[in-house]
Amino acid sequence: MMGSSQEPVSIPDIELRDWFAGQALSGLVSGTLLAQGVAFDKDYVATDAYLYADAMLKARKDTEAENRRQAMADLLNRQMEPPDA
Repeated sequence: MMGSSQEPVSIPDIELRDWFAGQALSGLVSGTLLAQGVAFDKDYVATDAYLYADAMLKARKDTEAENRRQAMADLLNRQMEPPDA
């Protein structure tokens, strides 16, 4: 989350997973369910929000791991190149 000064805002006792779930919950409820006039089970939607949060965390971790693998491959490739004459 960003404040008006564009500095990260810290919220005590909130994990990134909780923040992601809150964002997903907001979208699920306001953007999809309520807009369509659908009655929904709050426990189901809350659980679904955390499933979305878990998926976002996994994608984030996978992306970070791939970026590290690519950086290591680039470094190794540079080390294998012959020096300039």
